Amino acid sequence: MGLCGTRAPRAACHAPRMDLNSWTPDDNARRFATLIATASAVFTFLALWMGAAWHPLLALLLAAVDAVIVWVLARAVLRAYFRR
Repeated sequence: MGLCGTRAPRAACHAPRMDLNSWTPDDNARRFATLIATASAVFTFLALWMGAAWHPLLALLLAAVDAVIVWVLARAVLRAYFRR
């Protein structure tokens, strides 16, 4: 539990605001890679489950594996892109 509701100063109750200009290239790469990997996993899951008529749990398992692979690759590529 935070300091809100105690005798602490009012400023202690509020989280610091996020400054989008302070993100490092690694932060940007991680966030965009997560976005891309999530979209890829959802597409893979739906394609295997509905398109290929696979069992939903098997499709979900392979979508999770796909997400990990895509995340690793996308993060490496995006990190190199954002650092230049």
